[in-house]
Amino acid sequence: MAKKKKKTELCIKPRPLAKTFAIICGAYLFLAALIPALGFNVLWWNNRSLATLAAFYPGIAPTILGAVIGLVWGVISGAVLGLVIGWIYKKVR
Repeated sequence: MAKKKKKTELCIKPRPLAKTFAIICGAYLFLAALIPALGFNVLWWNNRSLATLAAFYPGIAPTILGAVIGLVWGVISGAVLGLVIGWIYKKVR
C-alpha cells in the first residue's frame, strides 16, 4: 500500500520573522548609505535615493556614521515590520 503524504501547513512565527526582516532591512539601509559614501552610483543606490531615505530615517547620510545609523534604523523598522506581519498572519490564519 502506498503511504499517504501528510499535508504540511505553513507556520510563520512572529519572532523569527522579525529577526529576518531586521537583518534584511538593516543590511539594505547600511548598503544604501555606504555605497554612495564610497563614491559609487549603482542601480538605485545613489545620492538621490539616499536623500529620499533620509526624509524617513533621520541621520542616514552618505558617510560611514550615516551607514551605521541606517543599520540601526533598518534593524528597528525591520523588526517592528516583521512582528506586525507575523502577528497579523497569526490572527488571520
